[in-house]
Amino acid sequence: MSDSRPPLLELQDITQSFGGVTALRGVDFTLRPGEIHGLVGENGAGKSTLMKIIAGVHTGFSGRFLLDGREVHFNSARDARATGIAMVHQELSVAPDLTVAENVFLGNQPTNALGIVQWRRMAREAAEQLKKLGIDADPMSRLGDLPIGVQQLIEIARVLFSGARIIILDEPTSALSPPEVERLFAALRKLREQGTGIIFISHFIEDILLISDEVTVFRNGRKIMETRAADTSKAALIEAMIGKGRDALEDSYTHDITLPATPAGKPVVLEAAGLSLARSLKRVSFSVQAGEVLGIYGFMGCGQLELARILFGKLAPDAGELRLAGERNRFKSTADARRAGIAFVPESRRDMLFLQEPVYKNVSISILDRINAVLLKPSRERARATRPGAHQQNSPPPV
Repeated sequence: MSDSRPPLLELQDITQSFGGVTALRGVDFTLRPGEIHGLVGENGAGKSTLMKIIAGVHTGFSGRFLLDGREVHFNSARDARATGIAMVHQELSVAPDLTVAENVFLGNQPTNALGIVQWRRMAREAAEQLKKLGIDADPMSRLGDLPIGVQQLIEIARVLFSGARIIILDEPTSALSPPEVERLFAALRKLREQGTGIIFISHFIEDILLISDEVTVFRNGRKIMETRAADTSKAALIEAMIGKGRDALEDSYTHDITLPATPAGKPVVLEAAGLSLARSLKRVSFSVQAGEVLGIYGFMGCGQLELARILFGKLAPDAGELRLAGERNRFKSTADARRAGIAFVPESRRDMLFLQEPVYKNVSISILDRINAVLLKPSRERARATRPGAHQQNSPPPV
């Protein structure tokens, strides 16, 4: 890559505020053709805000926005897409009730001369594009039935093969296994060779250093450092991200975490014996003592998600049994599991939230029967939601 090439994108002295809170302060940023530019910074540092300005989501900013040396003003994300800017957001923005193929070509379905969607062509081309990322998914299957990691890959595929000349990827590897990350990086390198400018945001600093040409560090809404990826290190990026107090916080990025051993003699609160489920699980057994943290890890599709759903009563195993506090249990529903003291956080946080409702309703939704079984009173919901530990009262201890 030669830095003598004119930039695709230039942002000059960008400042953005929300309700009196300044999210970005006088930020400059440049992206050149054929460049992968990594962005790092702690949560709230301003990375995603800047990217949403580039993608046309945020419009009320001050400063200059130049594409190919000419100043532009976007009124919406549609305006940004029309100039060849595409973004994969940190939160999934797929249509779960549509097919895989419809999501790959969302907003850009192939049509004939009469404007009629060419469904067979769309399915065939979607399968070809997904194959390039190593995704084995039926293009006519419902997207919402697939694991979150696969949904994320399909959203990435939609953007990568959209023909955009500037691509923004916000935490694209958060739900991907190492082999899937490597296939994604291979696709990014091919796009770089074609002259596409790519902005890559991640908390995984190793990924940033592996795939990026340039790296920019944000802290507290400001651009702290910009450097060639080949000229910096993980320790240097962490120091720029954190500033003062680096020594205390660097351990969380660079060192392993060791938890104290579970004291001997603690009672077993959960035990699984020989759990099997179709092609997902085969004779899985484990036990968990009181006060113990049991980690379960596997690449996407290895069965860990199905195991969690069995534990919460969402799936019934083909064989095997569960024991809680020594007693055999076979949950017929998630309500049975909840009454037994089991809580579950799904892989997609959005699936368990009511985004249009107040915070207190999202907190109280799982304990409405204990607030009032007949007539709900918002005042009681608010009181329980704001009282520390209130959701745990009169309930069995969670497993």
